[in-house]
Amino acid sequence: MTTLARSRAEPVGRLVKECLDRSDEAWNRDLPIILLLGPPGIGRTTVLEEIERRCAPVPHVRLNLDRAERQPGPGRDISPAREILVRTAFGLAEEVPGYRPITFDRLYTCLLVLASELEMNDRIQTLHQITRLLRGQTWAERNRDDIIRIVSPLLASLNLPDVASATVTALASLQWRARLNGWRIWPFRRAERLRRIAERVGPEPLADLVALQSADDDSRQEVERLLMKVFLADLYDGLTTGRQAGSDLFNCVLLLDDVHHSLGGREFLRLLVEERHQRLLERAGTCDPLVVIATSGGWTPVRADISRDRIRPLGEAGYPDWVRGRSGDGREAGSWWYPVALPDFTANDVSVLVKHADLPDRWLRLATDLYRTTDGHPGTTNHILRGLRIAARRRPPEQAEENSRYLLEIESGEIGPGASRRTLGGSALEHWLAPFTELQRKMLVTCAAPRNIEHSSIHAALGRTSDIQNQQALLQNLQENMCARETAGRLELRPVLRRLLLQDLRARPDDDRDSWRRVHGRMRDHYRQPRLSGDLEHATAALYHELAIDELTPVVEHVRTGLATVPPTGRWDGRRWWNELAEITRAPMSPAAMAALSASDPMEGLEAWWRGEADVHVARLILVRWLATKPSAHESALHEAQIPGALDALAAAPEHRHAYDFLLNLAWRYRRGERPSDPL
Repeated sequence: MTTLARSRAEPVGRLVKECLDRSDEAWNRDLPIILLLGPPGIGRTTVLEEIERRCAPVPHVRLNLDRAERQPGPGRDISPAREILVRTAFGLAEEVPGYRPITFDRLYTCLLVLASELEMNDRIQTLHQITRLLRGQTWAERNRDDIIRIVSPLLASLNLPDVASATVTALASLQWRARLNGWRIWPFRRAERLRRIAERVGPEPLADLVALQSADDDSRQEVERLLMKVFLADLYDGLTTGRQAGSDLFNCVLLLDDVHHSLGGREFLRLLVEERHQRLLERAGTCDPLVVIATSGGWTPVRADISRDRIRPLGEAGYPDWVRGRSGDGREAGSWWYPVALPDFTANDVSVLVKHADLPDRWLRLATDLYRTTDGHPGTTNHILRGLRIAARRRPPEQAEENSRYLLEIESGEIGPGASRRTLGGSALEHWLAPFTELQRKMLVTCAAPRNIEHSSIHAALGRTSDIQNQQALLQNLQENMCARETAGRLELRPVLRRLLLQDLRARPDDDRDSWRRVHGRMRDHYRQPRLSGDLEHATAALYHELAIDELTPVVEHVRTGLATVPPTGRWDGRRWWNELAEITRAPMSPAAMAALSASDPMEGLEAWWRGEADVHVARLILVRWLATKPSAHESALHEAQIPGALDALAAAPEHRHAYDFLLNLAWRYRRGERPSDPL
């Protein structure tokens, strides 16, 4: 089992502890449906494993839904949601120290009747069959073989383990207090007044249940709702009366892994929310004692009900936070859901992983660079560490590989298409692209060029001949798998994913229709088009793509013109100019620029670019700032150290003396260690 990162362990433990509490103050309180959300590789299963470990002392069950939906057996109509309900009941019925076993008497009876071969053409005959099936205190023991024959098709349809015999034993243990004479009175606890009322479950209601099962789709949905109601009633009674003397009582737990892969899992959760909400509207005053924690790759039940603002970061998640969040809409069905976003690793988490990764000493110094390269994404971080360990067994690390720029380019040892050697970056990208089709993968590499992922930028990157429906499907898949996120109101690819995709885009041959230069050229032309508004923003975006294809001259001219408009006392204008330069120099590095980085002095390798410009000092500042945005902590620091000198030289130039104070102030801030690389 993988150890949970320290930054995740504490908030996960707090969330579980708060939701499990069933003490006197927390008795019968409402419980959320917790959705742990994150993109591929975020570590959802690892978090669920840690929660399962913490829930070992209480009744709990964990179901892995990361597989294709099972089909019902021949002649059977068992819904996937019912399969999950039955598996949950069997799991919660297992013995746990300190708890009496939970028996799902009514649920087993309903399932037994639904699985039996009853003749619905004659209602009187059906009632007679059900009465005969249920009559007598020892009916299960006397008819063990017949019951196994009836139950086995149900279990076979569910593809469950061979538990038919165990089911019969559970049915035989039911305490029937009287023979059925058409009706049977079942005890049902209403915890609000702590009293029992009679709820009839006898042959006639069971016959109605079978009739509904054989009717239309709406009627079959009603059967699923009734089974959910019976399941929760049995669970409530079993857990309430299952407390042993001297033991604390906690809620029981259902863990669903990868619910986004399962229609049955989503339907099960929907039925659970419906039943809980119905009891809330009826002012029943009680909630079932089932804590549900599901992991999902981005699926949310009703997108209109769950806005992005309601997705809480794990560090702030907790039961009180959920209660505060639903205080205004507690009577809305969507308020039961509690979506929680799993975070990436912190820099300290990555440092601990590298320390315990059994790597050569040279690579142990890469912790900071690894974090900057992967942005702490757990799957990518672990994949690269695993690849480094394998590479270290084959050969000692080369000196050049101490640089983070080569982290993604180290051969993984795997063979790719066309007998090509896979790099660590290429192998890591495969895990990100698992939910996408082959066509979408090619489109996604092309769409890594624009900064934002929106309809207009995707259309511009792919070209006018691209199919609109394919573009919409790609955008939808990105959002559903949380591979994109909103930043300042704009949808962007996750930085580590975009970094990996850009590596593939650089590798495309120059004559490819979607080569690096052609895609960025299309984006530049797209942002050059005249617009009614946002001209300044689009001009910056056009220059961003100019720089990406090594077109330095228009960038120098624009930056020079902008600096000329900064008045001597115009600090605000100077800040705006500097922020615009920061946006332009965030452009991804072209293949030629990446090649220049292999030199001991990249600025010397790029000298032909900036020495030939009309304003050498502006060109030098642009390139130094551009190089300082790269993930390598060492290289970034080296180039940031050159920024003060570039600013001093710019301030000393006669044509820029009007901005002398502003430029020297920026240089001073860099020298004192502030390094204002980001917008001021």
